[in-house]
Amino acid sequence: MSRPTENPTDCMMTQPRLRLLLLGVLTLGLGGCGAAYFGAAIGVIATQEKTSKVRTTAPDGALAAIEAPTLATLVIGATPTQDAQGRTGLPVQEVRFPDGYGESRSDRGAATSVTGGAQLVLSVNGDPAQTVTLDAASTGATVAAEIQAKVRLLNPSGAAPAAAYADFSCTFDAAVREYVLRSGVPGAASAVVVNPTGATPTAGSPAAQTAAALRLGASNNGVERRGAENVRWTVFNHGTDTLTAGSTVSMYLSRTKGVDPTSLLIRREALPRAVEVSRARRFTSANQAPPETLIAVQQSGEVLIRPGQYYLVLALEIAGDVVTGDNVAFMITPVQLCAPFGGMPAPNAPAPGTPADLDFAPVSFEAPIAAVTDATTVCNLTVTNLGAAVAAPTNLTVDVVLNTTDEFRPPTGVHDPDGTVAGLFVNPADVAQGGTLVLDPSGAGGSGIVLTVAGTTVTAVVEPTTTVNGLIQAVDASTAARAVVGLFWDRAGDPATATIAALFTAAQRAGAATLPTGGRILHRQTVVFPASALQQTRATYVLDVATPNEGRIAGLPLRFTSFVRITPPAGATPENDQNNVRRAPNYTRLYNQSTATFDNGVLLPTFRPSDFARLEPVTQRPVNTGSIQQGQQRVFRFEIPSTGLTLNESQLLVLVRTSFFDPHVELLDSTGRPVARSDDSALGRGALLYLPVAANANQLVFYLIVSNALLDDSDIGGAGASFDLTISVNPRQPGDPSLTQAVRVEQLFDARDEPTALAPAAGLVQNAKVIPFDLAQTKSEVMFVLPGRARVRFRTTPVFEVGVNAIITRFNEGEVPTGVQFQAEVDPASLEVVYRPSDGTIETSHLLRPGVYTMTFNSLDGPDARTLLLKLNVEFVPGSVN
Repeated sequence: MSRPTENPTDCMMTQPRLRLLLLGVLTLGLGGCGAAYFGAAIGVIATQEKTSKVRTTAPDGALAAIEAPTLATLVIGATPTQDAQGRTGLPVQEVRFPDGYGESRSDRGAATSVTGGAQLVLSVNGDPAQTVTLDAASTGATVAAEIQAKVRLLNPSGAAPAAAYADFSCTFDAAVREYVLRSGVPGAASAVVVNPTGATPTAGSPAAQTAAALRLGASNNGVERRGAENVRWTVFNHGTDTLTAGSTVSMYLSRTKGVDPTSLLIRREALPRAVEVSRARRFTSANQAPPETLIAVQQSGEVLIRPGQYYLVLALEIAGDVVTGDNVAFMITPVQLCAPFGGMPAPNAPAPGTPADLDFAPVSFEAPIAAVTDATTVCNLTVTNLGAAVAAPTNLTVDVVLNTTDEFRPPTGVHDPDGTVAGLFVNPADVAQGGTLVLDPSGAGGSGIVLTVAGTTVTAVVEPTTTVNGLIQAVDASTAARAVVGLFWDRAGDPATATIAALFTAAQRAGAATLPTGGRILHRQTVVFPASALQQTRATYVLDVATPNEGRIAGLPLRFTSFVRITPPAGATPENDQNNVRRAPNYTRLYNQSTATFDNGVLLPTFRPSDFARLEPVTQRPVNTGSIQQGQQRVFRFEIPSTGLTLNESQLLVLVRTSFFDPHVELLDSTGRPVARSDDSALGRGALLYLPVAANANQLVFYLIVSNALLDDSDIGGAGASFDLTISVNPRQPGDPSLTQAVRVEQLFDARDEPTALAPAAGLVQNAKVIPFDLAQTKSEVMFVLPGRARVRFRTTPVFEVGVNAIITRFNEGEVPTGVQFQAEVDPASLEVVYRPSDGTIETSHLLRPGVYTMTFNSLDGPDARTLLLKLNVEFVPGSVN
């Protein structure tokens, strides 16, 4: 559907060249901003009673915007100890998240020029403070380049590594006028501190003036983060009393998105600062020992804490908290918990070794939730290097594997470690049973291939000159052998010419090889990781994965767990191989082609007729109420508006919300190729997609798959569960030079922005968000999420140079998207455009419920090429997040 519209009404302004049009359909009855009460109690005298009664106020904290690395490593001690349950074994000393780059961020709105002779005092990675003298620079970008060049010329005067200076960087974000100074070396000691304690310049000195103008350093409301501060989160207080310092946040690794008896308590932090009513603050945490003993490996050898996928869950513990239902939150992206370097130790064995020089690790792996046999699907992989800098481009072998459990079982086979000679994988023909291949290359000349099947074991005696392809075809042609195992080429070399003898020589095997089946290999591919002088460089790859032949898998549809494994080339610099496997956040359900639904040639992942629902064009059906049963996936077909252009483009917003189960949504294009997916979002467990889509005039169709995110469907009852699906589009219209310029903000307290201080001396913070946008292409849109009921003030600056049509739209569960009514007015004091409630003044806030909001700007008189800022000032209403 297009964004809701009504007849526009001109708003008269005193500012020349300003014309704002109002569109909306819902009037909000708003008075003033309301009152927030501070203190321990509000006394209420009851005149009908002989004694007075006191109603006590209370804080009500909520968690938001949890951020941490998506990899963590178990650090296990060598001395056995005992936990609270009386179990004895090797304890967890740390769940270690990798440390990042220390940085210093200026407050937004910093100056964009310096004069010659300006000075800046800073300490890098704990080194004694040093002073740099700057040349004159007239723009923010040149100021940043000048700072970077001068700092890179410095040498360590203490223990800081030289690369902390040599690879130091300084960047400038012109949209919000913010400088970011970053150390060149990550780690726990990584830091950039402007005007550090003990080296603070005298007030009025060149260094003090420069720091103040550039808004750097804590005294100038800058924000400084050390590399050790690897977990970050926000606490906002919507109660009626101050949330005091000392309240605790407990951190867990959990297999679910909450705290349960199996969750691992890894950290506990006391909040060092108070959080005032209707305010929010950011907090950080560094690696530390668990507050309670965790046994990783029992004396019996049983592993109690297994590597794998976990959610980072935070629980806020506040004395007197009136509402505890919002005190637990989880990080949207799961954490892959890795074994210690060298693997899980045996009881009483020495502690595992230290990481190697190189440490490639997959930090993100996305696989589809639905796939069809004999088809190609798309996976996305991001790899980082946590070890030393990568001196030269490095080949990485990537395997995509399906397992029937949530623990990785590597595929087996015979392979050339150099990737030159073609090899093979051994897959189970029956995933519930498994099987074993005994490959014996001792066959006499002329005997060919002799296959013997005994139970779940296939013995293949082959001539040494037999080719890899010949063996694969022989097993495939034997009904008995194919019922036990399946053989697949590993995509190295040429299987039509590579012999078994050459493969055994390359794999350094002598005699027969016994190969039990492991995980089901889907795909092997070689990717190149680029050279980089910096650590923690990332590289992203798209993998086109071919699914198995339908005849090789019985009992479809089946749900598998998708894994990716990376392998550096043999003989390379020592590599930590304990974090080379990553599980996809969702399962993958594999369907038969024979039972899948076809739609204009597209295979759709359905299982029963009721799985499929046709959705009318979104211009007519903006909100749909659907239902889902256990074992079911719903597929919705919709079309984006046809605007008569050669390429039809739309900014797409999809919301799936339900209180009955944990939803997962995937978007497919008209060919069935995955475009995007969402499991969790700033809405919590609600799925949210916000992205541009394009199609030609003959293929306007897209598909949405709505699934249960849980492998076992345990949160869907026997009668099924309902959900709301909202699909909204903002299309490019004829005459538009391009699609709307979209800005995705998501959570108002995301990891990139700190609250802006109203008065640094008082320590109060304002939940402010400064969002850059422009009208260079005449259209722009900002999408954001309100996590709780709040008073919101909308302002834009500078004042537009063109006439502008502005629309604020809210997307609430179960409702057709509606407009938020406002009156646009210029504030003569600040020269900002204020979007106030129609029955209020420029000081009146909108009272808004939690949900997703968009604010669109459409230039009516041509482009405005300046950088524009949308300012959102938010105060959460005490006593309610609904």
